[in-house]
Amino acid sequence: MCSHYDPQTDPNRLRSNFGVEGLPLGLKPILWPGYYGPLVRKHEFADVGGDAVPFRELLLGSFGLIPHWSKDATIAQRTYNARSATAHEKPSYRDVWRLARHCIIPAEAIIPIERLIESRGEEIPEAMINALREKSIAFGK
Repeated sequence: MCSHYDPQTDPNRLRSNFGVEGLPLGLKPILWPGYYGPLVRKHEFADVGGDAVPFRELLLGSFGLIPHWSKDATIAQRTYNARSATAHEKPSYRDVWRLARHCIIPAEAIIPIERLIESRGEEIPEAMINALREKSIAFGK
Protein backbone atom coordinates (compact mmCIF):
# COMPACT_ATOMS: atom_id res chain seq x y z
CA MET A 1 0.00 0.00 0.00
CA CYS A 2 1.19 3.45 -0.92
CA SER A 3 1.73 6.25 1.60
CA HIS A 4 2.94 8.91 -0.85
CA TYR A 5 4.48 9.16 -4.30
CA ASP A 6 6.50 11.28 -6.71
CA PRO A 7 4.32 12.24 -9.69
CA GLN A 8 5.49 11.96 -13.29
CA THR A 9 5.92 15.56 -14.41
CA ASP A 10 7.99 15.20 -17.58
CA PRO A 11 5.74 16.32 -20.49
CA ASN A 12 7.70 14.17 -22.98
CA ARG A 13 7.23 11.01 -20.91
CA LEU A 14 3.54 11.75 -20.37
CA ARG A 15 3.10 12.18 -24.11
CA SER A 16 5.08 9.07 -25.12
CA ASN A 17 3.82 6.74 -22.38
CA PHE A 18 0.20 7.83 -22.04
CA GLY A 19 -0.56 9.98 -25.09
CA VAL A 20 -1.58 13.04 -23.05
CA GLU A 21 -0.65 16.73 -23.09
CA GLY A 22 -1.13 19.76 -20.87
CA LEU A 23 0.49 19.12 -17.49
CA PRO A 24 -0.87 21.56 -14.86
CA LEU A 25 1.67 24.03 -13.48
CA GLY A 26 2.72 24.22 -9.84
CA LEU A 27 2.58 20.51 -8.95
CA LYS A 28 4.26 19.43 -5.74
CA PRO A 29 7.26 17.08 -6.22
CA ILE A 30 5.96 14.66 -3.54
CA LEU A 31 2.25 13.93 -3.17
CA TRP A 32 0.60 12.85 0.08
CA PRO A 33 -3.06 11.89 0.61
CA GLY A 34 -5.26 14.93 0.07
CA TYR A 35 -2.77 16.62 -2.29
CA TYR A 36 -3.67 17.16 -5.93
CA GLY A 37 -1.69 15.50 -8.69
CA PRO A 38 -1.93 14.40 -12.32
CA LEU A 39 -4.14 11.52 -13.42
CA VAL A 40 -4.90 10.01 -16.81
CA ARG A 41 -8.33 8.73 -17.73
CA LYS A 42 -10.31 7.83 -20.81
CA HIS A 43 -11.91 11.00 -22.16
CA GLU A 44 -15.65 10.96 -21.45
CA PHE A 45 -16.37 11.55 -25.17
CA ALA A 46 -13.66 9.20 -26.52
CA ASP A 47 -16.25 6.78 -27.93
CA VAL A 48 -17.99 9.46 -30.00
CA GLY A 49 -15.53 8.86 -32.83
CA GLY A 50 -13.32 11.02 -34.96
CA ASP A 51 -10.11 12.82 -34.11
CA ALA A 52 -11.69 15.84 -32.43
CA VAL A 53 -11.54 14.20 -29.00
CA PRO A 54 -8.40 12.45 -27.72
CA PHE A 55 -8.77 8.94 -26.32
CA ARG A 56 -7.13 9.89 -22.99
CA GLU A 57 -6.97 13.13 -21.05
CA LEU A 58 -4.68 14.45 -18.33
CA LEU A 59 -6.49 15.92 -15.33
CA LEU A 60 -5.72 17.08 -11.82
CA GLY A 61 -7.22 15.01 -9.03
CA SER A 62 -7.01 14.37 -5.30
CA PHE A 63 -4.72 11.61 -4.04
CA GLY A 64 -7.37 9.68 -2.16
CA LEU A 65 -10.95 9.06 -3.15
CA ILE A 66 -13.54 11.65 -2.21
CA PRO A 67 -16.93 9.86 -2.39
CA HIS A 68 -19.78 11.82 -3.98
CA TRP A 69 -21.70 11.74 -0.69
CA SER A 70 -18.86 13.19 1.43
CA LYS A 71 -19.16 16.79 2.59
CA ASP A 72 -15.55 16.87 3.75
CA ALA A 73 -12.62 16.63 1.31
CA THR A 74 -10.27 15.56 4.13
CA ILE A 75 -11.78 12.07 3.81
CA ALA A 76 -9.14 11.62 1.07
CA GLN A 77 -6.58 11.26 3.87
CA ARG A 78 -8.31 8.02 4.87
CA THR A 79 -9.41 6.67 1.46
CA TYR A 80 -6.19 6.50 -0.53
CA ASN A 81 -5.72 2.71 -0.37
CA ALA A 82 -8.24 -0.02 -1.07
CA ARG A 83 -8.07 -3.79 -1.31
CA SER A 84 -9.42 -5.03 -4.62
CA ALA A 85 -11.02 -8.02 -2.86
CA THR A 86 -13.25 -5.82 -0.68
CA ALA A 87 -13.45 -2.41 -2.43
CA HIS A 88 -16.85 -3.22 -3.93
CA GLU A 89 -18.27 -3.66 -0.40
CA LYS A 90 -16.92 -0.51 1.26
CA PRO A 91 -19.18 2.59 1.21
CA SER A 92 -16.30 4.87 0.16
CA TYR A 93 -15.43 2.82 -2.93
CA ARG A 94 -18.64 0.95 -3.78
CA ASP A 95 -20.17 3.39 -6.31
CA VAL A 96 -17.01 4.14 -8.30
CA TRP A 97 -16.18 0.43 -8.34
CA ARG A 98 -19.63 -0.48 -9.67
CA LEU A 99 -19.44 2.25 -12.34
CA ALA A 100 -15.91 1.14 -13.34
CA ARG A 101 -14.42 4.61 -13.01
CA HIS A 102 -10.75 3.90 -13.53
CA CYS A 103 -7.73 6.13 -13.94
CA ILE A 104 -3.95 5.90 -14.23
CA ILE A 105 -1.70 7.75 -11.81
CA PRO A 106 1.59 8.49 -13.60
CA ALA A 107 4.43 8.27 -11.09
CA GLU A 108 8.20 8.19 -10.87
CA ALA A 109 8.37 6.58 -7.42
CA ILE A 110 5.88 4.99 -5.04
CA ILE A 111 6.68 4.92 -1.33
CA PRO A 112 4.93 2.08 0.53
CA ILE A 113 3.51 2.60 4.02
CA GLU A 114 5.71 -0.17 5.39
CA ARG A 115 8.86 1.60 4.22
CA LEU A 116 7.70 4.90 5.69
CA ILE A 117 7.14 3.27 9.08
CA GLU A 118 10.57 1.58 8.98
CA SER A 119 12.31 4.83 8.14
CA ARG A 120 10.66 7.25 10.58
CA GLY A 121 14.10 8.10 11.94
CA GLU A 122 15.44 9.08 8.51
CA GLU A 123 14.95 12.43 6.81
CA ILE A 124 13.75 11.04 3.47
CA PRO A 125 12.43 7.48 3.07
CA GLU A 126 13.93 5.49 0.21
CA ALA A 127 11.46 4.53 -2.52
CA MET A 128 11.17 0.75 -2.75
CA ILE A 129 9.67 0.96 -6.20
CA ASN A 130 11.53 3.38 -8.42
CA ALA A 131 11.52 3.78 -12.17
CA LEU A 132 15.15 4.96 -12.05
CA ARG A 133 13.91 8.24 -13.49
CA GLU A 134 14.21 6.66 -16.97
CA LYS A 135 10.75 5.14 -17.27
CA SER A 136 7.33 5.97 -15.95
CA ILE A 137 5.38 3.75 -13.62
CA ALA A 138 1.68 3.96 -13.08
CA PHE A 139 -0.87 2.73 -10.60
CA GLY A 140 -4.53 3.28 -10.02
CA LYS A 141 -7.98 1.81 -10.30
